[in-house]
Amino acid sequence: MTKKYIITIAQLGTVFRATYTNGKLKRIEHQRGKVTVRLWKRLTKLIPYSEELIPIRRQELADRITYDEEVKQTPQSLYSQFMGEYFKFYEDYSKGIPPKITGAEGKALKQVIAYLTDISATDAEALEVWRQIFANWDKLDEFYQQQIQIRQINSNLNTLIIQLKDGKPSQKSEATANSHANDLRQSL
Repeated sequence: MTKKYIITIAQLGTVFRATYTNGKLKRIEHQRGKVTVRLWKRLTKLIPYSEELIPIRRQELADRITYDEEVKQTPQSLYSQFMGEYFKFYEDYSKGIPPKITGAEGKALKQVIAYLTDISATDAEALEVWRQIFANWDKLDEFYQQQIQIRQINSNLNTLIIQLKDGKPSQKSEATANSHANDLRQSL
């Protein structure tokens, strides 16, 4: 197993990366800062040959040198971020029951991402649109509020965005529209 440590010598502002494989020092890399002759001679005392000695060095040199394990953080993919937002929404909507994700759901989410990134300036903006859809879910028509599977959201995405952007028609305006339609039918 390989671990890397960032070793910082505060007084000089010098930084090294030490790589340990199976607990033994395998590599030292100078990252930045000044390396004096004195530091070069003392390097083996500052960077231990065995990983198990690092806690001891931390205690001995705590005020002068830091030993931080390097942790690689891989950024979450856009797909994972979108799916994470969907999970939050679904579990909130279903009172704690997680969604069942099938291949069709995954494919539908990829289509949603493609569409939202296409109509947005950035990926971050597309993700924010996705969040806003869920944040304003209660403003949708009742029919669409029941359509909570990703496949359904994908197939209704244009309608959802339009409703949330323009606001859903009020009951009064729907009644007026129905009345006008009835008047039109009667006149024919």
